[in-house]
Amino acid sequence: MSETTTTVVNQPLSFNDVMGVFWNTLTKNYATFSGTASRREFWIFFFVSLVIEVLLIIIFPVLIIYYLATFCPFMAISARRVRDAGYDGKWGIVLYAISLITSLIGMVFLPFSLIGLGTAIALIVICALPSVNSGDKVDENALPTQAAKAAQKQATDSPTKSVKELYEIKTNGALSDEEYASMKAKILIAENLQGSAVTKIKELKELCELGAITEDEFAELKSIVLR
Repeated sequence: MSETTTTVVNQPLSFNDVMGVFWNTLTKNYATFSGTASRREFWIFFFVSLVIEVLLIIIFPVLIIYYLATFCPFMAISARRVRDAGYDGKWGIVLYAISLITSLIGMVFLPFSLIGLGTAIALIVICALPSVNSGDKVDENALPTQAAKAAQKQATDSPTKSVKELYEIKTNGALSDEEYASMKAKILIAENLQGSAVTKIKELKELCELGAITEDEFAELKSIVLR
């Protein structure tokens, strides 16, 4: 029996990957409160936003507009990250809302800024916790475990199509980055990439352009197909 080859999925993120995660959170998952979010997804959005806020601090009116524009997506990703850490996602919404509102008031009345700082620290501590097996803790509309199993079931028939569907499920917030990476690794194995090399490479290229796989993963999978 030949040895099964599994794709390496824990590749370092490029600048484009980082901005892609930030943009998806800001647009596709703007108001996605169901499902979960990994630590990587949360911290990317957090730190990119922080950099933008630092750059905008010299233009105060624009900074306020940015705060208002990111209020909803920040609450949404906080809820998903807190849920992924094993707690009720509502705490993410409450802590972030209190933190932002009191911080804005604190610009005029200093004592309120201390409340904002305290709730922000509490939220950061929870969001720094590792993911848990939260299959029975997520909203019923998310159902990440069932979604992953459904994608896996189609793997042997059309692995590239399954990965594409799995990626869409992830961008909708029903799968964390870790869950997506694990499911993708189980689908994109050598045994499932048999068939026309030209067709498979074309499909893999489409996945790469979509962002479902990285450039390094595409190169590795292409070499597997061409063996």
